[in-house]
Amino acid sequence: MTLADLDLSVGDHCATLLHDDLAKTVRRTGRLSALRLAEWFAVNWWRLIWEPDANDVSWRMSHQIGGAGGGYLWPDLSFSSDWESITVRSRQTESSKVEPVRYLNDFRVSIPTADFKHGIDDFLNGTIARLADTGNETELSALWREVTRERRDRDLSRRRRLEAGMGYDRAEGPHDLLDRLQHASGTYGEGPVREIAAECRNDAVSQIDSLVEEARERDISVLLPSYGDLRSRIQEATDYSHLPWHRAREAARIARQEWCLKGPVKSANIADLFSIKESTLSDYVTIPIRSVSAGVRDGNAPGKMRIVWNMRSPVGRRFSLARLVADNLMSPPEETLLPATRAKTGRQQFQRAFAQEFLCPYESLREVIGGSSGIDDDAIELAAEHFEVSTWVVVRALVNNGALPHEALDLQTWPPT
Repeated sequence: MTLADLDLSVGDHCATLLHDDLAKTVRRTGRLSALRLAEWFAVNWWRLIWEPDANDVSWRMSHQIGGAGGGYLWPDLSFSSDWESITVRSRQTESSKVEPVRYLNDFRVSIPTADFKHGIDDFLNGTIARLADTGNETELSALWREVTRERRDRDLSRRRRLEAGMGYDRAEGPHDLLDRLQHASGTYGEGPVREIAAECRNDAVSQIDSLVEEARERDISVLLPSYGDLRSRIQEATDYSHLPWHRAREAARIARQEWCLKGPVKSANIADLFSIKESTLSDYVTIPIRSVSAGVRDGNAPGKMRIVWNMRSPVGRRFSLARLVADNLMSPPEETLLPATRAKTGRQQFQRAFAQEFLCPYESLREVIGGSSGIDDDAIELAAEHFEVSTWVVVRALVNNGALPHEALDLQTWPPT
């Protein structure tokens, strides 16, 4: 009753554009089960919206549409959330002697999360209406009513976000862990706790306790000059309809202008600017290996925070500090814990893009590296040394500004923070 010609599209991009070897035709629709797809969306709704890209088996089953199963030949289509937008990735499928259908389109496009939710809601409601019209009752209706009820319940919705962010299916997260994380959210803020939970998962509570305790013990305090005025300038200039890295680059330019910075920012400049010892940034240090750096705000001094590193090299600590500066400038004032993690969320993307533009501004980089014909491994290495950043930061800057293709990032090691 729900077998349908499904057209799965994002704007002008059609993921179900296919070549049918038997009919010798190209068409926009696949003959697929609306019920199977609707059930998959309903079961995985919380994870689709609130679980960052993890790229393990569990993530792929809940984020790649082939998980809908049922023996149908689904397109190679996946959905990745950064909590602000959904990246839809479609890949061509290979020709096969066994399967007569081959999907043709290859694209990667980001859409607002609200648009994605709206599309799912319409599809689920339409499928349920079709089942009702044909007199068929399935578990889908009851499941979707429960999911929509959870979405309207503020406290339960927060719990589901935490749970999904850690990679758990709906209502399957450890109750004690979720209780403790929700308690921590009341102390440090919902946003930072959710970020750390997405990165550290079952170890999130102990990581939070460790970061806060170490911040108290270590005397590494950073003071952001002109904090109130700069924060206001950035907030006024921010267009929240733009992607995180677009907003971050503009925020970094405003910060550099406010602090009268030109070209490369040496460690001595950073130390003088933020009232810390230069050796804090320039010396290689031995510290515990962890996946999170953090700042803990000083409630008595606006713009002041204590820093806990997870980076041993000077280059890494410079970049990590710039990320925490970004978070201090942009995060809500009630959040006292400022995490910098490896999670692929909008907040972390903002931090990384701010740090990139702050330490390695693209206009200066373009002058150092020359035209696109001069971009090679040696040029990237020299630019990284010039700006005292990693080669990944240089490549990311070139990709973001269109000087290199996105595939160049596949050749770089993902940075630890």
